[in-house]
Amino acid sequence: FRFPFKNPKIIKYWIAATGRNNWFPASNVRICSLHFTDNDYYDINNKRTLKPNVIPTWHVHPNILAVFQESTMNKINECKYIIKL
Repeated sequence: FRFPFKNPKIIKYWIAATGRNNWFPASNVRICSLHFTDNDYYDINNKRTLKPNVIPTWHVHPNILAVFQESTMNKINECKYIIKL
């Protein structure tokens, strides 16, 4: 599957899943279906299509956990800031 270049929020998770530091995929780079669960797909006319905003979670690099934790902390800090207002 092609990297979701039009979705900067999601592509950061896909890149983290590869475990590559300081890397950005070229337009021809793909992630294979082994990195997605059965629930990540729609079956349309016997063709598997990824659902929007799906993140590869099978057989991925542990770096993705750090990205998830960073995102969660950013959301917590944003909520704290809003509450102060």
